[in-house]
Amino acid sequence: MGPEAIEKAASTIRQRELPETGLRHLERFVLALGVRRALDYEWYLRRSHPDLARVKHQQALSLGRAHADSVNRDWDHLADELGRVAEFEHQFEVSLARVGTRT
Repeated sequence: MGPEAIEKAASTIRQRELPETGLRHLERFVLALGVRRALDYEWYLRRSHPDLARVKHQQALSLGRAHADSVNRDWDHLADELGRVAEFEHQFEVSLARVGTRT
C-alpha cells in the first residue's frame, strides 16, 4: 500500500466513514501484518542498506501504535498514526529510489 492509499485510509477513519467491519479488519489483520512485514524488511535490509532498515523499523513501531489505537477505539490517534505510517512509506520509497540509481 502506497503513502497515498494510507493517507486516504487515515482520512476515512478521521471522518468516521470506515464501517465497523473495515475497522475490525484493520485491527485484526492489516495492522498486525503491516508490523510483521515492516520488521521483515528491516531484517532483510539491515546489513546492505541500514538507512532503509531504520525507516522500516520506525514504520513498524508506528504501525504497532496504530494497532494499539485501533484496539482502544481511539480513532483520532489511529488516523494520526496512520499519517505517520504514510510519511515513513514515502520516505522509504524516496530512499529506495536513490539506492536504485546508485547501482
